[in-house]
Amino acid sequence: MAGFLLTSVAIPAAFTDTGLLFALGYLVLNGVHLIMFSRSDARAVVPRLASYNLGAALLIVLAAFVDAPATYALWLAAALVQAALPYLTPGHSWIRVASTFHVSAGHFVERHGLLVIIALGETVVAIGAGVDVRHVTAGTAGAIVMGLALPAAMWWTYFTDTRNAVASLTTATPSARTHLAARTYVLPHYLILLGIIATAAGIHAAVSHPGEPASIGAALALSGGVALFLTGVAGARLGLRLGLPLARPAGATAALATLPLGIGTVAGAQLAAAIGVLTVMPLAGPLRGEPHTATT
Repeated sequence: MAGFLLTSVAIPAAFTDTGLLFALGYLVLNGVHLIMFSRSDARAVVPRLASYNLGAALLIVLAAFVDAPATYALWLAAALVQAALPYLTPGHSWIRVASTFHVSAGHFVERHGLLVIIALGETVVAIGAGVDVRHVTAGTAGAIVMGLALPAAMWWTYFTDTRNAVASLTTATPSARTHLAARTYVLPHYLILLGIIATAAGIHAAVSHPGEPASIGAALALSGGVALFLTGVAGARLGLRLGLPLARPAGATAALATLPLGIGTVAGAQLAAAIGVLTVMPLAGPLRGEPHTATT
């Protein structure tokens, strides 16, 4: 918890003034995480896990001593080392011994669902942070409501698949279950969380100036964030072998198509269009999840 607290305090200026504080907190987190694994029945994983996790943490430490753009490059390298490299080198990473993990299907799905809920909750916080309370207009009020509707639609989209996720993991053999969990709840969920973060930035900008054209960055954050979120949701479905309804990739494409709307008209229009994409998307596929057809 001390490590988490240090990283959270350092986040606002982690790329500049508080980079070292964030790095030390993150190093503590990874160290404690590995120590806990070494005391579990999955201790055989620790040597294979340590090189990737500690390697990523040390790259973040190094980033604290350089300036941009090297800082950004090292952060990106750290993310790739921890999230992607194990899959590219399965013979040397924890992927090879993933069967030593014992995954409880219901708990595992619920735990990651709670993480998504927290991220979406922070998105709602971004609404309030973007409001100029001294000049609240009808347009601002409408943008606030839409700013709430978008993360609500994202919540509905994600949790539509929860029941079938539990069923897919439950019916798999123990060794297959860990591989399904690794494919589903690592890289796809990174994309989901990054998509939520980007969407929050887009919502913040849209609520701040709903009646003005969005900047390229703000419009891209909104449309790209929703598209990235849907890509992660699609990846999670593929990881669990639940199939991929056409509505998911079509929705991601439609979300990207809202980019020129925000730049060419007003930010509020793009926000409304993004909500429309996530609202119409379930109509093109099952609203409560398809019958379970996963294979193991």
